[in-house]
Amino acid sequence: MHDEQTSSQEIVDDFKDQVVGYLSDIYTELNQIHKDDSFLNEFQQVFSSKGGKIEKNVLNPIYQTINGAVESLEKMKISEDGVFDKDESELVKKSVGIIQSELNRLIDLGLYEDSQSKLMRDRASNALRTIVLDMHNGLNEYTRSKKLLEVAVQICGTDSLKNKLQSRARAN
Repeated sequence: MHDEQTSSQEIVDDFKDQVVGYLSDIYTELNQIHKDDSFLNEFQQVFSSKGGKIEKNVLNPIYQTINGAVESLEKMKISEDGVFDKDESELVKKSVGIIQSELNRLIDLGLYEDSQSKLMRDRASNALRTIVLDMHNGLNEYTRSKKLLEVAVQICGTDSLKNKLQSRARAN
């Protein structure tokens, strides 16, 4: 029976398909209003899904920040002048701090193991790996490069990259 008092099966089916997205958007709004990441974390634990507002309002800004820090690491040519100076050290430290801070935010949101987050983590690890190789091979900065390699291993997102980095650490 289809009249103004009842809804059609099509409307019910559409609602079923969209309900998790709607809930995700509601939890995202609660997160923003109360400035409390536990709302999204709890939602992720229950539904393991992301809605459009999580992507747009929460994840994209985090990924952009990580991207900026990774790009600054990728642009560095540490061994070019033959010295790992204070400015380079500060830039590496600042970039790693930004990356770790944003990754901690992903942990708080329950999105650290998300596939897109894993890709970002691998990109950051690869940028650190490049710096490690430059410091180790070009400047004989063994202690500092080892510490950075440990950070890269800690934040990488995939087992294949983790194994690659750990084999490099064992070789040193």
